[in-house]
Amino acid sequence: MATKKSSNIDRRRFFRHFFGQSAVLTDEARGKPQLRLSDLPKLTDEQLARIYPKLIANTVIRTAKDGRTTCHQEQTPETRVPLNEAEAHIISAFDGRKSIGQIAAGLKQQNAESAFAETKSLFLRLVDAGLCFPTNAVGNVDKS
Repeated sequence: MATKKSSNIDRRRFFRHFFGQSAVLTDEARGKPQLRLSDLPKLTDEQLARIYPKLIANTVIRTAKDGRTTCHQEQTPETRVPLNEAEAHIISAFDGRKSIGQIAAGLKQQNAESAFAETKSLFLRLVDAGLCFPTNAVGNVDKS
């Protein structure tokens, strides 16, 4: 039975990636410059600070009885992203209304540099897991 679940997850990821890339190619054909999610780590901190992160619909944040907090898609709980206490607080701001820079600036318990580094790291991990995306257009990245 484990093989079937794995197969379903792989199929979901394939179609999510396929339709996402199709939309990117369509916009590029229409003359709208696009940045692939896989290129986000290539952005400068200044560019990343201007991104407005948003969690994918049906993303769930749960704290288990043992105190561990994770984030995952409601339909695919097999793909869990572990969160520390600070990240569990940060992720609540990933609603598309504040930029990464604004979210980091609101973290009062940390210095500005470490707050930004933690917010950026969480955003990139969630994007990589397919749980988060930027809601605004981002500048081009040199693909060399």
